[in-house]
Amino acid sequence: MNNEIDSGLLGEKQQEVRKVCKIDTTIEVRYRRKYLAPMCVAAIVIVLTMNYFLWNDNKSIYYKIASSAFGGWILFVIAPTIKRMIMNEPIVTLMPDKIVLNVGRRRFIHKVDIRYIDVIYEEEKGYFLEIKTENKRYSVNVSWMDRTPDDVRDLVKFYEPIIGDQV
Repeated sequence: MNNEIDSGLLGEKQQEVRKVCKIDTTIEVRYRRKYLAPMCVAAIVIVLTMNYFLWNDNKSIYYKIASSAFGGWILFVIAPTIKRMIMNEPIVTLMPDKIVLNVGRRRFIHKVDIRYIDVIYEEEKGYFLEIKTENKRYSVNVSWMDRTPDDVRDLVKFYEPIIGDQV
């Protein structure tokens, strides 16, 4: 990339990318229900079955309490994902002037603040949309989204920082 900056070609390439990938409307990326719903249902069924058999067995009360606590924790962890999937909430929203990440709490990242943006692959974890600003780094797993990682990569090219803006 440094060779491209030195030769002055990056400005022309970025202009071509921005013409092709111009975002005039809001694009929303959601969870892929087809794959995620069965996994959530399976997790709930496993937790309920485990607790049912432990509570109906003559085990120690400590096993029952530990099992219930573990089951509650599992349900607590997957509850936000289930809620977003049922409500069909977008996880990543691409707007002309900003990106909204709705993982955990809603985060607004303005286009002028973005220093680096790309979809990267991490071994055994999947594809992540990585956004770096001057002060923070945001990472969202896009492996389970309704758009492929390559589609997301093409969409976020519009948000790549201009060379003069980079720190």
